[in-house]
Amino acid sequence: MEMNQNNKQMQWIWLLRQKINKYPAYKYTVYEIVSECRIPGLFTLKNLICGIIAEEIHTGGMFHYQIKIPNPSNDIDIKSEKNGYYFKTGIVGEIISLMALFFRCRFFILNRTSGKLSKISMPNRINYSLSYKELNPSFYHIYFENKNKNLTYLKSFFNKLKKLNSKYHQRFMLSCHLYAQALQEIGKDNELAYIKLVSAIESLSSVYIQLNKNEDPLDRKKFLDAMENLPLRDSEKQQIKSIFENRKIKQKFIKFVIKYSKGYFKGGNYKAKNLKIRKKQLPTILKHIYDARSGYLHSGEPMYISLLYRGHEKYDIDPSLGMIIDRCSISDSKKLPTIIFWEGLVRNCILNYLYDKNKYNSQMKNIQSG
Repeated sequence: MEMNQNNKQMQWIWLLRQKINKYPAYKYTVYEIVSECRIPGLFTLKNLICGIIAEEIHTGGMFHYQIKIPNPSNDIDIKSEKNGYYFKTGIVGEIISLMALFFRCRFFILNRTSGKLSKISMPNRINYSLSYKELNPSFYHIYFENKNKNLTYLKSFFNKLKKLNSKYHQRFMLSCHLYAQALQEIGKDNELAYIKLVSAIESLSSVYIQLNKNEDPLDRKKFLDAMENLPLRDSEKQQIKSIFENRKIKQKFIKFVIKYSKGYFKGGNYKAKNLKIRKKQLPTILKHIYDARSGYLHSGEPMYISLLYRGHEKYDIDPSLGMIIDRCSISDSKKLPTIIFWEGLVRNCILNYLYDKNKYNSQMKNIQSG
């Protein structure tokens, strides 16, 4: 039976179509979130509202925002399916992840309040533990900048998301979630941030990138046909098929980033050209990144991530010719780009993927209507 497309949509899109709870005290849930970046303006989309409310010193001078999310009516008939949409941090998690992607800055939930004080009700507030490490603006200035940032711009971005075919929603939001989580780890655990950024790409590339015969010398159809003739149990055949498919994940990862990196690499004259990464170097760099991630996860090998130096903020890779940790010497060939370069590239790819799919959907709509 064909799946209901509404069950594959992002939660916030589903919510916009629902009736609001008729009891005034329970119409909305209000989340207070904080960020290092001051973003003016007000975002409204039907009953979704987000705006800046204060700057408070006791949270490191961070800026406070409120997100007001309507609660659906209790009499809504919610239908679910086995492969329906799921997002573990709910609607507010979706919105924060999308805001992090759009504005390229970090957001943290501070508290949640539901209900309000009245003759028949009491407000209920839940405070969240703030897992946050203050960033040095000298090194991580990109996450503090608010030039050309305004909450009103979110409406156009969210309207683009509404046009995205629902079959892409689950994977796209997973990618955004991993990206937002990686941002929160920057400056605290850059290795974990690097790993989550790789996973943000893989959540899309492993499903939506196909390799041609030149990129994959083993013909999939011939392999599967040969598998059927082997004297193996079905479970054993399935394991071999999984191994066959998994070997291509790295190739798909590299192909995805190259395809959607458009606009990230710009020309220019630099005093130290060897510290800038050019697009022609990208396949080699991506191979190093993927291998370093795998080595870290599977055998505990340290990741040699380029350090950030004062005065070298615009460079993609640090000037060192190697690294010595205790009595271990690590060669220059294992050096990875800075976390800022890699984070920016991943963000660029996710956004380009979204715009590419929207363009495709628009073309298909025009063909069908014509």
